[in-house]
Amino acid sequence: MDEFDWIARYLKPIAPSPEAMGLSNDVGKLLSHSGSVRIATMDTLAAGTHFLKTDPLDLVGRKLVRVNVSDIISKGGLPEQVLLSIALPDGFSEQEFETLCHGIGGELQQRGISLIGGDTIRFSGPLTLTMMMTGRCELKGPTHRNGAKPGDVLIVTGVVGAGYLGLQVARTGNTGVYLDHYRCPEITEEQWAGVISDFATSSLDISDGLLADASHLADASRLAFSIDLDQVPWAAEPSDLEEMLALATGGDDYQALFTVSADRFEKFETLASERGLFFQQVGSVSEGSGVKIHRSGVAIPLPSVKGYTH
Repeated sequence: MDEFDWIARYLKPIAPSPEAMGLSNDVGKLLSHSGSVRIATMDTLAAGTHFLKTDPLDLVGRKLVRVNVSDIISKGGLPEQVLLSIALPDGFSEQEFETLCHGIGGELQQRGISLIGGDTIRFSGPLTLTMMMTGRCELKGPTHRNGAKPGDVLIVTGVVGAGYLGLQVARTGNTGVYLDHYRCPEITEEQWAGVISDFATSSLDISDGLLADASHLADASRLAFSIDLDQVPWAAEPSDLEEMLALATGGDDYQALFTVSADRFEKFETLASERGLFFQQVGSVSEGSGVKIHRSGVAIPLPSVKGYTH
């Protein structure tokens, strides 16, 4: 079983509250008595699994903040506060800790997010960082995964595949234009939060890979998502179909993937353009199930692995 099977079998049964949203939306609602809607998300990064042990620690710290911010924004929220857990490996020096905290603190300050508590331990495993982040949504609350309707348009912000390309560079020990994106990804701009809240019928961020995360939306909405590979804004022009599919399944892009109803698309397009927000229509939603991909009008079989799983 993969992580999603474990979550469905063991965690969903013990998280029955409406605020948990079925553990299917990357965030949960926080109880509030003020009429406002607040959400929370949590991500863990472990050395050797989510980043290389040779990655600069200040950038690891910045990445930790950004992957959480990405979840909040893709749900139509703005980040507010964080709790931080740091599990330090034996032998981790004070200078290394200072560098790590400099990266975390700099990113939080830049984004106006407050660190309000957490925990620090030492153990025999790899450096492991966990951050819980809260966010504020419009009164209607976060955009769920299961709200897509037949006829909706599928939208992606930013480019797809930069994280994958950067990881390939990092593994070789070389430098390159995509290395920085892998180490400290460019995420969906905060200006998107209000637009997603207003227009998106379903949404999430691309962390596992375009095809995998599109599948999450399709499965949650119980509909078919069709993706035109020629319309995807690739981080670099693929040399062939094999490379195109690698970019589509590599993950670590942290851009928003969401659906907009066809009758509101023109208004959405106008508003996004007025605000200078980049997006691309990459597909559509119809009756059926799963994800279908095509190129130049020809159906392409889905790869056996659609994205990253633990």
